[in-house]
Amino acid sequence: MTDSQLRSIAVLGAPIAAITICGISMSLTYPLFALRLERMGETGAAIGASATVSAAAMVLGAALMPRILHAIGIGWMMLGALAIMATIFLAIPAWENIWYWSGLRFFYGFAATALFFSSEFWIVGGAPDHLRGRIVGVYAIALSGGFMIGPLMLRVTGYEGWPPILLALAVIALSVLPVLVGLRFGRPRHQPPTAETGGMLTYMRSDPTLMTSIVLFGMIEFGAMALAPVWALRSGLSEGVSLNLLALVAAGSMLAQLPVGWAADRWNRRRMLIGAAALNGAICIALPLSTGAPLLVQGLALLWGASAVTLYSVTLVELGARYRDAALASAMAAVVGCYGLGALTGPGFFGYAMDLVPPDGLLLALLAFTAGYLALAVARAKGRGRDRAKRRSRDPAPGTGPESS
Repeated sequence: MTDSQLRSIAVLGAPIAAITICGISMSLTYPLFALRLERMGETGAAIGASATVSAAAMVLGAALMPRILHAIGIGWMMLGALAIMATIFLAIPAWENIWYWSGLRFFYGFAATALFFSSEFWIVGGAPDHLRGRIVGVYAIALSGGFMIGPLMLRVTGYEGWPPILLALAVIALSVLPVLVGLRFGRPRHQPPTAETGGMLTYMRSDPTLMTSIVLFGMIEFGAMALAPVWALRSGLSEGVSLNLLALVAAGSMLAQLPVGWAADRWNRRRMLIGAAALNGAICIALPLSTGAPLLVQGLALLWGASAVTLYSVTLVELGARYRDAALASAMAAVVGCYGLGALTGPGFFGYAMDLVPPDGLLLALLAFTAGYLALAVARAKGRGRDRAKRRSRDPAPGTGPESS
C-alpha cells in the first residue's frame, strides 16, 4: 500500500472512527436519562418531552454550524464538541432534576450536532466522487454499530451512580485519538460559508426532494421506530417480537448500507430515493396485514430499516456530488436541521395518530407522509426531465438540428 493510500485511509478513517466510538457514548444517553427519570417518578410524557430537547438543539443549532466551522476549523470543532459532551456527562450527578437534565440534554444535543456536522462534512466532502457512496455506506455501518453497542454496555455498568458516566467519558476520550491522527495526515478542505449559500430554507426551496427525504428519515427514525414496539404489542404480537423489531430494523439498515452505497455510485440517485420511499409506503401497508405471521412482520422490519436508511445515505451522496466547500458546508447544515425537524415532530405526531386510530394510526400517518414525499419527488423528477428536454431542443447536438436535415 502506497503512502498516499495510507494517508487517504487515515484522513477519511478518522471521522468515521471518531463518530463511531462517540456514537457508543451518545447511545448511552437515551436509556441513561430515561431510566433515571423513571426512577425519579417522572411521567412518560415528561420523559418523552425531555428527549425531544436534543432534536430542538439540532434545529436551532444547524444554521450556526458553517459559521463555527469557518471560525475555528474542523479539528477544533470536533475536539470542542467532544470536550463539551464530556463536561456534560460530568455534570449529570450534580442535581437530579428533570429541568436541569433537560438543559444538559440541550447543550449535549448542540455539541452532538456539531460533531455529526463536522464528521459528515469531512467524509462527504473528502470522498472521491466514484467512491463516495461506498464510503458513506461504511460510515453509516460503523455509526449504526456504535449505537447498538452503547445500550449493551449500559447493561454491564447499570444506570445508577458513576460507572456509566465514567464509561462514557472513557469512550469520548478514546474518540479523540482518531481525530488527532486524521488531522496529522491531512486536513479536509473547507472554505468559509458565503452569503449566497443560504440556510435550511434556501435548500428546502432549491433541493426539496433531498431535504424532505431527510425530514422523512428523521420522522421514521425518531418517531416511527420508537413507537414500533408499542404498535406490535397493541397488534397482538408477542413481547419478544416487539422487542426484536428495533434490532431487526437496525440490522436491515446495516446490511443495506454497502449495496446502497455501491448503487448510489452508479445509478440515478433521484430514482433510488423514489424507490426507497415507495418501498417504505408498501411496508406501511403490509405490516398491519401481516400481524398473523410474526416471521413476516420481522422480515418486513429488515426491509423497513433498509428503505429508511436509503433516504439518508443516498441524499448525502447526492449532495456531495452537487456541492463543494462552502456550499457543501451549508447543505450539510441544512441536512442536520431537516433531520432535527423530523426528529422533533415525528414522535408527537405519530403517537397522537396511534391513539386516534389504534393501533395502526402510526403506520397510516407514516404512509400519508411517505405518499406526500413521493408525490413531490415524482413531480420534481418529471420537471427536471422536461427541463432537460427543453435544453436539448434549444441546443441540439451537432448533426441533429434542423439545418442538418
